[in-house]
Amino acid sequence: MVSFSLLSLFQLWVLVCLAHLLAPIYTYRMQSLKPRPSSSMRILARKADADKYEKLGRLHKYVLFLLRSDRGNDIKVRAERRIRMWEEKDLCSRFYIDSWRRLINSDPSEIEREVCGDAPQAHALAQNSPFSFLMDEVH
Repeated sequence: MVSFSLLSLFQLWVLVCLAHLLAPIYTYRMQSLKPRPSSSMRILARKADADKYEKLGRLHKYVLFLLRSDRGNDIKVRAERRIRMWEEKDLCSRFYIDSWRRLINSDPSEIEREVCGDAPQAHALAQNSPFSFLMDEVH
């Protein structure tokens, strides 16, 4: 049987209290030592984002053109297949599956408004698009 003296219990209690007091300070100091990206790195990251969204915008404008052309039904069928695969293999959230299924079954002007426009979810939908198979056709 192990017996602790009153002094050793007090010392243990003091150590625990000190650890609780010093932990936030230690955490803060360690976070402040993390390297922060330079302003030029942030500018490059913003430029890369802008380029990505510009290309996604071109893709979806091309999709709108195709949906209104004689290739429209073929494009819809391929996109619906991709959405079905997302659903069957649980590849993305219900938000994308439901949103894209609704958009594909609506007038192309809905895609234009919700994906190519300023809708809050436009970037999210553009990034996770069932039309990505057309990316090679976009210049």
